[in-house]
Amino acid sequence: VILKGHVIADVAFIQGYEVEGQAARNVWVEVPGGKRRNECIVVAAHYDAPQGQAGANNNASSVAALLALAENFVSEKPVLTIRFAFLTNGTPPHGGTPHSGGAQFVKLLEREGDSVRAVFYLDRIGAFPSEHPPFPEKIRSYLPSKGPFLSLLAGESSIPLLKQAAEPLSRSLSLTVHQGALGGEAASWLQPFGSSPFQAEGFPTLLIGGNGMFLASDGLPVDGVQLAQVTRSLATLVRVLSNPK
Repeated sequence: VILKGHVIADVAFIQGYEVEGQAARNVWVEVPGGKRRNECIVVAAHYDAPQGQAGANNNASSVAALLALAENFVSEKPVLTIRFAFLTNGTPPHGGTPHSGGAQFVKLLEREGDSVRAVFYLDRIGAFPSEHPPFPEKIRSYLPSKGPFLSLLAGESSIPLLKQAAEPLSRSLSLTVHQGALGGEAASWLQPFGSSPFQAEGFPTLLIGGNGMFLASDGLPVDGVQLAQVTRSLATLVRVLSNPK
């Protein structure tokens, strides 16, 4: 797979399925693991944009980060397998439903039989506004009062991964790294996001995004400097977790 002259991976895999008579496709590239190749880390993002919107931050920013991460690992030999997944149908009307790319990719992982050690789902990862309207009521108490910050959100069953990821990201980023374990009614806020099928299956899962992800509008500009810094930090995190001692 070559993008603008850069080798992203030797092979790309396609998962095709049909939604209401229309073809849909997930695409992923794989970095095979070594001694523990049957264990894997998944880094994913949806590549579609909401209807009628340009999608610069939702979700081109995350796709750009995912492409850079795949390129970064193409020549590495990790202990665990890494899958970089570009998923379809992550926005309405199919986001959060069984027709979403995330829900379909979970089925594929089940069939493969690999042990999924971590899922990092990137969504709206490029916008970091300093000031904005109040956060959604369901999760307001879980969030800092203002930006900018990188948010790591998880269900309560993924708290160990949340803590494992927050520490190295906090050390390497100038941004505040916020971590929130959502329980009870707050957990339902995660349902429309592409991370929810992975969490529902019991995989340790983090939804990762800039604080612009909490705004109703998708017209926020992408902060290229912060996006690049976050991508580098995520590469370090994936590298550490895919090479356990």
